[in-house]
Amino acid sequence: MPHLNQLNSDSASSLSIASFASFSSRPLRSILCFCFFLPSLQAQHWTDPTPEELALTSIPQVPGAPAIYLDKQIVTDNLNHHTDYSYRLKILTEQGKEYANIELPPNADSQSVRDIAGRTIHRDGTIVPFTGKPYEKLISKANGSTLKQKVFSLPAVEVGSILEYHYSVIDDYLGIPTWYLQSGLFTRHQRLVYTPQSTGDYRTKDGTIVPGKMVYVPILPAGTNVKVSNRAILSFELEAQDMLPLPNEDYMPPINSLGYRVMFFQTPYIDGEEFWTKNGEFWSKSVNEFIGPAHGVTEFVKTLVLPTDTDDQKAKKIYAYIMSLENTDYTRERTEREDKQQGFKQIKSTDDLLKRGRANSDQLTLLFVALARASGLKAYVMGIADRDQHIWLDSYLSFRQMDDYIAILNIAGKEVFYDPGQRYCEPGHLARVHALSRGLRQSDTGPILASTASAPYDSNKASKIADLKLDETGNAAGTITATYTGVPALRWRHIALLGDTESLKEQLCTEMQALLPTGTRVEVLSIENVTGYDQPFSVKFHMQGHIATAAGKRLLIPADIFEANEKPLFPSAKRETPIDFLYTSFDAHAVRYTLPPTLKVEIAPEGQTYPIPATAVYTFRTAQTPNTITTYRNLASAKSYVLPNDYPALRAFYQKLEAKDQENIVLTRPTSAGTN
Repeated sequence: MPHLNQLNSDSASSLSIASFASFSSRPLRSILCFCFFLPSLQAQHWTDPTPEELALTSIPQVPGAPAIYLDKQIVTDNLNHHTDYSYRLKILTEQGKEYANIELPPNADSQSVRDIAGRTIHRDGTIVPFTGKPYEKLISKANGSTLKQKVFSLPAVEVGSILEYHYSVIDDYLGIPTWYLQSGLFTRHQRLVYTPQSTGDYRTKDGTIVPGKMVYVPILPAGTNVKVSNRAILSFELEAQDMLPLPNEDYMPPINSLGYRVMFFQTPYIDGEEFWTKNGEFWSKSVNEFIGPAHGVTEFVKTLVLPTDTDDQKAKKIYAYIMSLENTDYTRERTEREDKQQGFKQIKSTDDLLKRGRANSDQLTLLFVALARASGLKAYVMGIADRDQHIWLDSYLSFRQMDDYIAILNIAGKEVFYDPGQRYCEPGHLARVHALSRGLRQSDTGPILASTASAPYDSNKASKIADLKLDETGNAAGTITATYTGVPALRWRHIALLGDTESLKEQLCTEMQALLPTGTRVEVLSIENVTGYDQPFSVKFHMQGHIATAAGKRLLIPADIFEANEKPLFPSAKRETPIDFLYTSFDAHAVRYTLPPTLKVEIAPEGQTYPIPATAVYTFRTAQTPNTITTYRNLASAKSYVLPNDYPALRAFYQKLEAKDQENIVLTRPTSAGTN
């Protein structure tokens, strides 16, 4: 992200801890802790297993667990630029043997992984050492930098084995860590140590030198605390016992924002308000210096808008221009050499972006704001958290929480949010990952912490209409028209960017086919508005196949063919984590069956409405003519985020609508043609 490199920022992220108070029976605590002193590191050694560890077959805290960590130790030494990792696992089931395949964290060019050692200990105490060499695979390569990962497997692993391995990562640019205490496995004991290199000094506006402070935000269970040494060298240490694994539930918020963790960062400021105000002023000034607008942008905007245009007309014209440019996050970044060959110099302003005619997502957002300001509009930048990555936490004083830029325009006295960095996002809307999020924004009174709203449910619409002709045997043929707006439309447009027309058709067919009764098949007839971001994305299918079940003289056909393969959304009676539906939505289904003269409707499902106040509403109804029956099924979800306390009501709601979705239309049929 441009112009953040000068800020003191560290790692990780999160939102209001109160939102996750029900995550565990043990309370979470979020406190800013400032420290000024600290420790020493201990070398890693092999650990002799105890008789109890060798005999262990299960643990009561997690029945059926495939494996557990007996011990984890991570020692980060910024003074000497290395981190030492040590793990001991106990394999409890056949499935747990997969943990013998070790994938170390990816390492960049500045890092080297050394001193890899491992061994397998059988239940009888027999030791089988790891004598092989790790395999190094390439994860990514871009702009002259590579990201690699070392992989190896420990030998002769059996159910009941203890696996032990350790390694060191050497890094000249070792950053400030975040401690994550929970993983996918239960952990009996873990020890985490961090020795910072320096807390640094900071120069204020009047030139005064202010000593930095090492600060941490602990989100920990009661009784687990960070210990700070009182020696000459500052050091932090934490030991934790019997840490439950992270829950694994559908529709969870970002996992890194749920677990127990400790986030470190450096700051010269006394509290969060001072940090966000003063660092925010620096960030906002830096952004404004880049935006300008300078001469090039000021002159160019005159070719886009007219002095007589309304605010809304100006915004739409500027937005359309930004959408016409190449977004390199959806194509590819150019190397410095390629830019030089085309005569482009280092990017220092939005004028430089204008000359290129291409930019990444954040740069396009800054160019959009620059053009808007040059046209006379009030426009602001907001740095925001990507909800797929983490949830913003005000008490975590780090700009690393700021993943993306969005824009805010004042249109006829009303603030409207725009997401020009998201290719084909509708104007005046935010991409799913930026709605109901939080960050730091510019305002007339200076930078402020702010949140974005959830989109109205009817702006994210998925409509499916089937017009089918049924024959006497239960075969159906006809068309399905699927229309998407908002988040569903943006998803399909981004999928289209990843391949060609044929691959898009294939994926559309695959997803539609998964909804329909077994024995049917679909093909795409047409696709409309793939790039027309201000119009609904529309697909027309042809469908045919057998959809009926015979029951004596009767045929049973699904009332809603789009829910034929519906599975219970929330089968578990209990819920630990919040439910994140990702976005508000409105799903509308209509299915019209045209019947042959020899079939008639004997039983049609009754109309029904199921509401959850301020959360969701489900409606179902039917309509008939002498030779047709049409069903209408709507589900409006006005709340995308539901806390665990509200889970029982939500689950009961879905159980009722899922039962309704599975009802059939009963048709009477003759035993032979022409017989009633």
